[in-house]
Amino acid sequence: MENHIWAIYLVLKGYDVKLLVGTDEHGSKIKSSSSKLGYPPKDYVLSLRKKFLDVYGFYDISPDILVHTSEDYHKNRVKHTFDILLKSGDIYRGLHQGYFSPTEDCYYTKSKLVSGKSPLGFEVEFVEEPAYFFRLHKWKHRLKDFFSQNSDVILPEHRLNEINNILDSDLNDVAITRSNCDWGVEVAQGETIYVWFDALLGYLNHLKLNDTGYTPDNLKLIHVLGKDILSFHTLLWPAMLMSLGLDLPCKFISHGWLLSRGDKISKSLNNSVPALPPPENSDVCRLALMNLGDFSNDFEFDSSIFESSHNIIRNKFANTCHRITSVISLSRIETINSPFFDHSDLENDLLANSLFDKFSAYRKHLDDHVKSFRFDKYIQVLIEISYEINKFIEDKQFWLIDTHSKEFITTAWTACSLLFHLGLFLMPITPKLSCDIISRLRPSLSGNMVSNPSFDCFDNIIQYSYSPIHLNQLT
Repeated sequence: MENHIWAIYLVLKGYDVKLLVGTDEHGSKIKSSSSKLGYPPKDYVLSLRKKFLDVYGFYDISPDILVHTSEDYHKNRVKHTFDILLKSGDIYRGLHQGYFSPTEDCYYTKSKLVSGKSPLGFEVEFVEEPAYFFRLHKWKHRLKDFFSQNSDVILPEHRLNEINNILDSDLNDVAITRSNCDWGVEVAQGETIYVWFDALLGYLNHLKLNDTGYTPDNLKLIHVLGKDILSFHTLLWPAMLMSLGLDLPCKFISHGWLLSRGDKISKSLNNSVPALPPPENSDVCRLALMNLGDFSNDFEFDSSIFESSHNIIRNKFANTCHRITSVISLSRIETINSPFFDHSDLENDLLANSLFDKFSAYRKHLDDHVKSFRFDKYIQVLIEISYEINKFIEDKQFWLIDTHSKEFITTAWTACSLLFHLGLFLMPITPKLSCDIISRLRPSLSGNMVSNPSFDCFDNIIQYSYSPIHLNQLT
């Protein structure tokens, strides 16, 4: 969800953003699970794919690019990439020895085992088989240079230390084919591509954007991923891109886990996700999950967070909108035009000018929190903004002002403009509520209704008018 929130925020700042998500549909876990249910792997992954997309729909996440690794277009790209790297010498034939975790679909060396199990506590089995290897060690020094020259490329910062520690030790080549699993991208001698080499190549679907005017110069790749798969994305994946002569991602953002009774909520553990509110409350779910705290930490799941988040939405944000539109509706004034001719005119209204200055500072704080992926702090700023709007209404005693006076128009317009700010700032976290607030404000510029507002609106806010409508209170 963090990737979608950041994508929306960047769109509001004027960037052209494409959100790429997908499903990794190959590997022994898929084959084993489908066999237990008596389904062919292809049918099984189609059913899982639907569930995956349903979850995205539940949270109002709309990806721009969908990647499914069992589709022919992806398998052809994997085979083509394999052939390129084989010819260049970065893929070679060898003998693979290691400890395989079927649960994680991941290999470990003996030195990585903890009490004979994987670092996460899963059973492993010793494997020895001929395989093709990717020359990961070849790119060790370039990887070290990349991370030393781009110290902010990994968030949170302490994860960079983990990657540097790996680079300071032996960086072994990676076996990228398997002979004990036939559900995968088949290459030479009946072997299939290791699921992680396969899955990472799904990101190359962004290259399709080159056909629509994107170039390496204006294309920035940002990965949002779990802490347990950071090394694949920050070592193997960049090395693959280096080998292919492609640009590297500009950011790797690693998040923690949601826990259920101390264990990670995951498909591997097959532990259930606690009950969620009904779909019409997707905003509640989004705010609840983003308000847990520092994204890099693990959090024990507690369903009580939904009730508290619903209270924040209803009492802090929705109620603010309701208070403003109710007073204006009683005035029977259809359109609230700006009382200010220009910025110097606004500066003469000390109260309004100080509020807009304060909201400019809020915008800077919000920007900082998004860059550091502290969406919990972002939400706290939104609550502060709601407080400031309500304080303004209370201090002015908005409901007592003569509706025929200039003071009423000035107060109403200022309140609407501040609420417009709040509505836009809410968009990344609670998109439904944001759209409802803005649609009730009905902002217009030069007589034209604003259909897709962005943060650019704030630069010429004094030119906006509002034709607010008062409806039932938002919940």
